[in-house]
Amino acid sequence: MKLLKWLGIVALVLVGVPLLMNLRDEKLTPEAIAFMKAERPAVADEQNAYYHVLGFDAALADDPHKAGKAWLAAVDAAQVKLLAGTPAPWPEAPKGLPKIDSVCAPEKASCIRSLKDNAEAHLALAKQAAVVARYRRLHSYPAYLESGQARLYAYPLPRYLPLADAQRLFLLDVAQRLERGEAHEAMAALRDDIAFARRMLAGSRTLIHKMAAAAQLQRAVLFASDALNSHRAAIGPRAAILAEALTPLTDPERAITPALRSELVMAASAMEPGRWRGEDVGLGVHGALLKPFYKHNATVNTIYRFTRAWSDVDYAPAPQLTQSFERAKAGEPQYSVAHLVYNPVGKLLFSNNAPSLSGYFERLHDADALVRMVALQADVVAQELKPEDVAAVAERSRNPYTGKPYDWDVEKRQLSFEPRSRVLKEQKIGGTADRVTLQL
Repeated sequence: MKLLKWLGIVALVLVGVPLLMNLRDEKLTPEAIAFMKAERPAVADEQNAYYHVLGFDAALADDPHKAGKAWLAAVDAAQVKLLAGTPAPWPEAPKGLPKIDSVCAPEKASCIRSLKDNAEAHLALAKQAAVVARYRRLHSYPAYLESGQARLYAYPLPRYLPLADAQRLFLLDVAQRLERGEAHEAMAALRDDIAFARRMLAGSRTLIHKMAAAAQLQRAVLFASDALNSHRAAIGPRAAILAEALTPLTDPERAITPALRSELVMAASAMEPGRWRGEDVGLGVHGALLKPFYKHNATVNTIYRFTRAWSDVDYAPAPQLTQSFERAKAGEPQYSVAHLVYNPVGKLLFSNNAPSLSGYFERLHDADALVRMVALQADVVAQELKPEDVAAVAERSRNPYTGKPYDWDVEKRQLSFEPRSRVLKEQKIGGTADRVTLQL
């Protein structure tokens, strides 16, 4: 009997105490509430290229801007129903463009060299002239802001691949202009494409859109480098046209905090008790048994503290990224066994799903380093410098990671730097492992 009594006491402590501790949820902190308030910059719909991107894959007979705006309105309407507990399917994203062949990958090989004597590439351009024209229209929008309702909830993703493939076609079209001797027009088109990609980068409000914009910028800048090398003599002083688009990335262009804010809002919405069923905890336990141990506000506060710790990395200069990552990691919520008694399911969800953010910051700093290095290349071409004179000019445009001039191999006529992100290291841009190398 004594043994049973003691077993009962142990059971009461192990089950009863956690139950009692999890009867009430804490309040959202004022800091978390303020952080989640959506930004509302004033951008007129007709000036916002974001809608054109959303509707880019619509049939050629349709206006992509209108198609994208209509789709987002339908998504918002479906979200309102879902948030109210009414079942509603997400509307299908605009689709209808003919298949676009990926015929240009600047990160892998010279698109300009591949165009020469490539009948298929010339045919693809001739066949898809309307797609190139649709892509060029993106350059005419003065603004870009990824928008949607403030309270995001599991939004369906836009179709990014057609946009990327259309950019590749556009770049081949620029290569054709260079072959025809239209160097001024080609440089102006590249300037506009780089500027558009930077507006897209600054206006992104989710992590995936931010990375899609970074890839858009990288393709345009690498192609510009290819053009400056392949048609150096023909371009000459006209390379200066690129200067205004190849300035160092601004804080809004590199900032991830607006995207982290949106991700926090989405997580808070998706995990509200009325919608979260407990299936994704991974304990093999029915969700109904876990829900008493899930406290929503406490979980959102936890995610906020994680997000806030990492948002400070936005303001770190490139040479201090490693130290900033260490500070952010140290600022993340830490849990002892005693802390796990309260809201254990929420803390487990956070631990299982917290993203690794360092790669996003590294990717954007790499984009900045690449833009600066191509700006240096454009300066060299515009001034029509000889290889032995490049080192002096390189002093004016320094590698943001080291504060020193970019590595310059006068024999091979190559500029290079060591990137931080795994993406650029694995791409081996220029053919050298773990480096980004440009040929002058």
